[in-house]
Amino acid sequence: MVRNTNPTARILAVGALLLVAGCLGAVGTDETSDEQADELEADEITENLENHDEFVDDVQGVMTMEVETDGEVERSVLEFWERPVGEHRTEVIEASGPYESAGDTTVTDGETMWVYNSQDEEVLVFDIGTFGDGAMAGDHDEAYSLLFGDEEVAYVGTESVGDREAHVLEVNTKDAEFEQDRTVWVDTEYWYPLQEESVMTVDGEQTTIVLTYEDLTFNEGIDDERFSFDTPEGATVIEDPVPDIEEYDTVEEAATAVPFEVHEPTVPDGYDLESVTVSDSERETALSLSYESADGAFLSISASDSIPPHPPEGERIAVGDTEAILTTQLEMTTLHLECDGVYYTITEGGSLETDEVLAVAKSIPCE
Repeated sequence: MVRNTNPTARILAVGALLLVAGCLGAVGTDETSDEQADELEADEITENLENHDEFVDDVQGVMTMEVETDGEVERSVLEFWERPVGEHRTEVIEASGPYESAGDTTVTDGETMWVYNSQDEEVLVFDIGTFGDGAMAGDHDEAYSLLFGDEEVAYVGTESVGDREAHVLEVNTKDAEFEQDRTVWVDTEYWYPLQEESVMTVDGEQTTIVLTYEDLTFNEGIDDERFSFDTPEGATVIEDPVPDIEEYDTVEEAATAVPFEVHEPTVPDGYDLESVTVSDSERETALSLSYESADGAFLSISASDSIPPHPPEGERIAVGDTEAILTTQLEMTTLHLECDGVYYTITEGGSLETDEVLAVAKSIPCE
């Protein structure tokens, strides 16, 4: 939980097709014949998405992802190459969010994944088996069952997206915690997503995510070299960075497993400690505390012995005599600060005011 390197964020870009297709789930059943006909068409489109490798031998293009929250937009643009057998490559062209930078690159060859963070000049090397048999291994059906449950899908019709024709599907998800409306535009020839717009409402606050695929070319062949990775000169290579994680019953017990002094912070009333874990890898050792309130709000605090050489971009704010960085994304507020050689990350799920988050940070002794 330490820094801008977020392999999951980049996996989103690499496997966006799977995420879009997987969300379509199963089709509900209505009574009228017209609606039944629409359902059948939606069901057929979903099936073609799940089996898109029957139509696509390879695809390359540019993906743009825009995330809008409270009128603020974060935008990432990635060039990508994909072969459905589990080979992917993405290169970040531009990025305004905290998790990616221009020059970041992710490559998978079906067995190994390399994640290069250009800011920190680090290469994380993963065995694909680490992620199971789902999206990263190219097993589409398994990826769908793991990522999404059943949802109702409505077929709207066809529209043009750029110079291509697309089927339009609408998906709605409602549960006790959030509501999400999603529209997906699916290429009528290759059954590949051309665009997806998701509008999520959590506790009355709305976030809109738009994925757009442009400059697409299908089945023109991609050189094998695209799916191999050359380590940039001077970059640090970290093999198998997935940490070992162990749970503890108390903070005191966990403190004995980390090579730094641990100070349990004071949290707002109503938050109870739910879990205490220690993660250990070649890259870092981190202790994480997870709190939850009666209404489901969360607060997480991590302490790590790895201080990022390039801190995240955000508002610089004083915490006592220490300067911290405050960032917000997807309704979450995160405070980053370094104290006596330990790097703290405090994240809350949108229920606390900034002053309350600062109070948590101030309760950590720091000279």
